[in-house]
Amino acid sequence: MVAGSDWPQVPALAVGEAPETGDAPAVAAADAVNNAPTAQLEQPNLTQSNQRMSGPAELKRPVEVVLNTYQPSNKQQQPKQQQPSQTYVAVAAAAGSASQEPTELQLSSFAWNLLATDAGSTAPACPFSPTRKNSVSDSQGRLWSLANGRECTFKVPSAAARSAAEAAGAELTWEGAPLCTAVPSKASAVADPAGNLWGYEDGASCTFKQEDGGSVKLKNTPTTLPMLWEQAPVCDIAPTKESSNADVMGRLWGVDLMGRGCTFRVG
Repeated sequence: MVAGSDWPQVPALAVGEAPETGDAPAVAAADAVNNAPTAQLEQPNLTQSNQRMSGPAELKRPVEVVLNTYQPSNKQQQPKQQQPSQTYVAVAAAAGSASQEPTELQLSSFAWNLLATDAGSTAPACPFSPTRKNSVSDSQGRLWSLANGRECTFKVPSAAARSAAEAAGAELTWEGAPLCTAVPSKASAVADPAGNLWGYEDGASCTFKQEDGGSVKLKNTPTTLPMLWEQAPVCDIAPTKESSNADVMGRLWGVDLMGRGCTFRVG
């Protein structure tokens, strides 16, 4: 018997040697093992090479009895696919630039109504213009948004910033404005007093011009604004829920301290 095993040792016979009477049970056991069904093959590998010396060693070749053994599968397990990590909206917002506007989903995760009463005075100014989609109001009606992963509020631009924005807007013309890339619709286009169709892409006005320079016409009459977004005065008050009204594109308009129509815009 092999130490630590319940399987019998099977002696090997030299070539041309007949089995002795006393060896019959051992040979029969070896045959039975080699012919055993597959279900009994999950056993240790027992390869015996026992020799019975009946003559000169150089003339004898051992008969080696090898028991069928179970071979484990060599198939490698496929590595599990790595699941994308969940990124919190604040972290996602921080990954963008300072002027990157947040999405409505990002804004929905913040409890704006729980902000402190004086939070607006210490929060940084948002670096982009407010719209209906990129802003929310707190319990006092102040408009808030996100920039660099933290809350920001829309403040009154300085007098110098308002003057610079109005000067740049005065240079906007139908002929010099860029072409819009989107297809015009009643929800994405407005008409100026001359009936020309304008859109708004990448934070600036654009035109729906035909090849001849004329304006594209809509089947449904678009909203007509008294002046272009960039050509209107910049509001000298902070936007609130009560003091702002959105046009069809979601841009916010108000009335300044002089009673003029104005836009709540940055730059």
